[in-house]
Amino acid sequence: MKLHLVACGTRPPDWAAAGFDEFARRIRHPLRLELHEIALGRRREGEPPDRAMADEGQRMIKTVPRGARLVALDPKGAAWTTEKLSTHLKSWLAEGRDVL
Repeated sequence: MKLHLVACGTRPPDWAAAGFDEFARRIRHPLRLELHEIALGRRREGEPPDRAMADEGQRMIKTVPRGARLVALDPKGAAWTTEKLSTHLKSWLAEGRDVL
């Protein structure tokens, strides 16, 4: 099973890249972690940023493999402990679908 991480921006700060590399290293078989970086939408002067964000969202959706479970991370959402994440990963692994 693959865990796909989709992120906007193509040059993450060093701390973010190091965090991803560390997490990817810790993921064990049969899981694999893949990073998909989506270029930021063009922000044109005088246009609302919503337009660029909508473009980013559309490109993110296009990266979703058919049949994958889609999980959105939201800073305003509920925080999960490592144990809770592990429980969900085990459940998703049993389904046999990729997680995005």
